[in-house]
Amino acid sequence: MDIQMISGVYGIACYICSYICKSEPDTLKNALSDLLSSLRIQQPKPLRDKMFSVGMCVLKHRTLSAQEAAYRLSDLDFISSTRETIYLSALPPHKQYRRLKPQVEIDNMSPDSTEIFYSNLIDDYHRRPYCIEDICLFRYTQCYKRHYDKITKNCLKLLTCDRYIRMRLREAVVRVHLAQFNTDDYFYGLIQLYYPHRSFSDIIGSEKDVKLAFLKKNSLFDHQGLRNCHRTESIENAIKAIQLCQLPDFCDIQPHSHIDAQFAHDMSDNTAEHGLNNNHSVCENDNILPSQIHEYNVCHQDDTEWHNLLIGCCPNEMQSMYDKLTKDQKLVFKYISTQFNQKQEAFHVFISGGAGVGKSFLTSFLVQWMRTCTAYHSGSDPVCLCAPTGIASYHIKGMTIHSALKLPVQHGWDTTYLELGVLAMQKLKREFTNIHTLVIDEISMVSSTQLNFIHRRLTALKGNNLPFGGLNVIFVGDFFQLRPVRGTYA
Repeated sequence: MDIQMISGVYGIACYICSYICKSEPDTLKNALSDLLSSLRIQQPKPLRDKMFSVGMCVLKHRTLSAQEAAYRLSDLDFISSTRETIYLSALPPHKQYRRLKPQVEIDNMSPDSTEIFYSNLIDDYHRRPYCIEDICLFRYTQCYKRHYDKITKNCLKLLTCDRYIRMRLREAVVRVHLAQFNTDDYFYGLIQLYYPHRSFSDIIGSEKDVKLAFLKKNSLFDHQGLRNCHRTESIENAIKAIQLCQLPDFCDIQPHSHIDAQFAHDMSDNTAEHGLNNNHSVCENDNILPSQIHEYNVCHQDDTEWHNLLIGCCPNEMQSMYDKLTKDQKLVFKYISTQFNQKQEAFHVFISGGAGVGKSFLTSFLVQWMRTCTAYHSGSDPVCLCAPTGIASYHIKGMTIHSALKLPVQHGWDTTYLELGVLAMQKLKREFTNIHTLVIDEISMVSSTQLNFIHRRLTALKGNNLPFGGLNVIFVGDFFQLRPVRGTYA
């Protein structure tokens, strides 16, 4: 069997990209070019016939592997799955694509009829029988499908039409794309997926604002269906937000009070030494979250709390992460949280240590903590995570320094700093409007020249002469590891 061993996720991504980006042979390119030229001068043909000609041309000239040729000759399926995959649209109806009926069929319709589109899965859901009234669209897509064969006792008739559905023998995998930065479309999609409804007008109801409609309807979501869902990565954030409704102290969308009480109770007995020889308590009678949320461009409270859950952690996740911190890590957290809560001058912290001491875990906890206890505009992240190399930024789920700050890539020993253009600077300023903390991992690989570039870019973005533009900066790394490729240590 032709199997290639791949050791990591990054290797899988490179392996897939190499196949996607692989160029086709020149014989195929020339054959396609000749075919397209001939199709233009020939008699008009239906689009279906043209696409068939193109497909046959590709099959004749494309080089096949031995395995692919064997499967084609044996008439075997190239792709098989134990479960059916269904792609479901969660957009408003005016943004969804529909399949239009042929003109001949439209001409034979009644003059009063407006059904010029073929019915789709969402139409069938709106016409579902009353015995499954309380099921949501997501759960309906998983469990039911159209039935075209002989009618049996297990079939259910749809309302106002002569079509039937039946329960699947094996639940389908539902793929959903939810808008992340368009607030109205995002919350509209949540309601459409998890709130049982009969028509598009029921999704918002009498509310003019989609977010207000969502906050009023969240208690009516099909939570049982959510717990039984086969969760995919594309809807993990949506599930986090909906879990907010199920916590007993979250009825009014106020997670901070719950987190404060939980952490204060669980940590009242957890003490750590302040240094190696001192016996001062680290977190005695302190709350992990500040008593008052930092007001960096504070928006509507409901909007803020929901967005906190989307990019931050749930309370139980934060508690679990804190319990895993060592005494030294708690000391670092105590110092940063004190500086962060005082809300005075920006702090600059360097976290160092040998390999395996927990620098990355501590950094992850600090980032999640700052995200959770900071109010900011929906759709933005208040913490910028970056690293000097692509591999390092991939591991921390951030960006490279050059990509985050639009810095020029140095060639050779060129140390020239390039200013951004007007449009690029305006775009970058908008991205950094709500960012209050910059985290740089693998700081040992950042040269003094590059660190100066970072300072100059941030001061230009914030319009002041403060160190790093007045942002909080956390440096993470070990100077006994990799050094800068070019230049000296920062």
